[in-house]
Amino acid sequence: MGLPYNFKKLLKRDDFSGHINYSAPELILEKSDFTDKVDIWSLGCCLFYMIYKRDPFDGRDPEAVKRNILNFNLQEMQAKSKTLADEVCDPMVFTPLMQACFNFEDTLRPSCLQLLLSISQIRTSLLKKAEINITKMDRLFEKSQLKLGSKTADDLEAEIGLLEKLD
Repeated sequence: MGLPYNFKKLLKRDDFSGHINYSAPELILEKSDFTDKVDIWSLGCCLFYMIYKRDPFDGRDPEAVKRNILNFNLQEMQAKSKTLADEVCDPMVFTPLMQACFNFEDTLRPSCLQLLLSISQIRTSLLKKAEINITKMDRLFEKSQLKLGSKTADDLEAEIGLLEKLD
């Protein structure tokens, strides 16, 4: 983005700290009664950056960044940011978290405790999913009655792939 901006001047607040690209809409709109939910918005920006390796609201200048924040659309931003991360990060996990963090209405954004509970529920769901996948693999091995004898790991993987397609 070039040279650092004087963010306090941009937001006309002496107590502003942080990065304009990670600022919640209520800060951009210069509301004086903002809450700690601005940090939840920033967390959404951090999640987005970790997954897509770019700031969600980047712009050529501070005014463009502000416009991008005030007119954001998560699905549109994700579509523009398709990367290898899409193959690694399960959108069923991260998209709901980012949607919650990027709620334009600060009163509808979750608290830190609510986010932690949500993450705990996601973790439980993922563990159950992994358990189901392990059970499925066990079933596939039983169905195929594979004999390990002279087969290589590549042979076994190919057979499992074929069985999964049939299942």
